[in-house]
Amino acid sequence: MVIIAVMEVKNVELLNNDAYFMEIVNNMIVVNDNYKGLIIFDSELRLIEKIELIEELTIYASFKNDNKILLFCPDNGCFIYVNIELRVKKIIPLTEFDNYLFSTIYDWNQENLILSDYQGHFIKVDLNKGVLVKVDSNDMECQNIREDYDKLSGVKIYKVCGLEKEAFIQFSDSNYSLVDYKQNINILQNFEKEQYHDFEAINGYLAKIGENKVEILFNNNIEVCYSSEYYDFLKGKFMLENGEVYLFLLSGNRLDPNHIKIEKLKLCNEVTDFDTNVIGKME
Repeated sequence: MVIIAVMEVKNVELLNNDAYFMEIVNNMIVVNDNYKGLIIFDSELRLIEKIELIEELTIYASFKNDNKILLFCPDNGCFIYVNIELRVKKIIPLTEFDNYLFSTIYDWNQENLILSDYQGHFIKVDLNKGVLVKVDSNDMECQNIREDYDKLSGVKIYKVCGLEKEAFIQFSDSNYSLVDYKQNINILQNFEKEQYHDFEAINGYLAKIGENKVEILFNNNIEVCYSSEYYDFLKGKFMLENGEVYLFLLSGNRLDPNHIKIEKLKLCNEVTDFDTNVIGKME
């Protein structure tokens, strides 16, 4: 019988950090460092570095490509570009685009990133010059993003799953679907929102993230991970490394909002696939 097995491999706790943001960038874990910058961990949750950005930093969304990440910070009136490998950071003012509602559909090609909004506009982020430029949808540089935008224009998008051409779409307040849009829209899985506040997917796995539990689905099999005492799940992100699937969970302590925990879980669809030296066990 094929089942989902979940084992905790590592965890790290941070004090004095009100973390609310987490992203996986080229198998590095990126979380906010309070309201001033980023903390970077490797895939084994070892600290790589802290990157100072700006005071009162508030991150609403992010876009990524290889070792690079672009942070959307409308309260600060800017995007912030960070090349983690080269230790380069750049503030890009929103200027006349400060009222735009950017969607999760984007195309990142070399030094240019094309974003979209919900009104059919396309905006180029020139990472060399540090400026935003509105571009015509018929321009060649918009071809890829225009194709994706057109495919998804008739549905309500909850989020796009990175660059895998998969997306979560919303049919009603309670009914969601994970779809593949490489060619036409192909529904991979339907599910109900229930009490969950976020969703992630990779390689056939789907994670539904709630405050007290995370439900993991694979081929109609379900495994549930419960939060530790006094902790609430905030974010979850998948990582694919050396053919293995991992789920990283960011949790906050209800008694101390500045005390957070990051857990690394290994997922497998057969119990016998686990190595004998993994540690810990989910409740």
